[in-house]
Amino acid sequence: MVITKPLAFAIHLTLSLLVFSSLVYVMYFWWFPGDLFFLDGGWQGLKLVALIDLVLGPLLTLVLYSPGKKNLVFDMSAIAVFQLVALAYGFYTTHQQQTLAVVHSEGVFNTISRAAHLEANAQLRALDVEPIHVATLSDTRPRMIYTEPPNKETLGQFLEDIFNGYPEPQERSDQYLPIDSSLDQLREESKTVEAMVEDGTWEKVESRVNALGKAPDEMEYYPFRARYGRGIAIFDPNTLTITDYVAVKPTPKNITETADAEPAD
Repeated sequence: MVITKPLAFAIHLTLSLLVFSSLVYVMYFWWFPGDLFFLDGGWQGLKLVALIDLVLGPLLTLVLYSPGKKNLVFDMSAIAVFQLVALAYGFYTTHQQQTLAVVHSEGVFNTISRAAHLEANAQLRALDVEPIHVATLSDTRPRMIYTEPPNKETLGQFLEDIFNGYPEPQERSDQYLPIDSSLDQLREESKTVEAMVEDGTWEKVESRVNALGKAPDEMEYYPFRARYGRGIAIFDPNTLTITDYVAVKPTPKNITETADAEPAD
């Protein structure tokens, strides 16, 4: 059977879709679970891989493939090698940017990528501080971590470390604590329903809580900051996980509570 150009394109596109579907599954359920797929970079990474896997590769086949063409095997092999290398790079980049941990620091849940975690650990080692890998503190995905806020006794050292080149507080793995042993401290920094009513976020949060089939007093609420969004995290103290992220636009009342910087581009 002669493989025509449309058939070659269809075969290439089908194989690309299979590879792409596998990546979507891994990204959505493992690397950027749930709402983090859109809030913390999963969607951005997926668009990059889609451009290579679903558009560029099959398009090159459509342009270059011709039955009986001289050097056809070489052309198709070159396309395959190019696409595999590009896909490997896309997979690696996306894997490094996956949401490795959600760290509660200074009153806010912050998402931490794998790349940021490794870079911060390298900074700590350069300062002769032994880092801790998040996998030793939590078995959830992403890892749920707590850090103690500075108090009167530790505030001076806290500020000194920032000025002396230490990682940001949410990236200081040497100070990470398991969230299951820090629930009392964590709860002290939660947002009340009254506070959310006042800053205009409660209506949206309440609708999400109702959609989860939970009573408002079963859950706890904390500001969160991700790479592409910010708002209120709905935390389940029974499962020790964030069950939902409610993205809200900062207003004059809540901007200082949800984040102190614009989302990354």
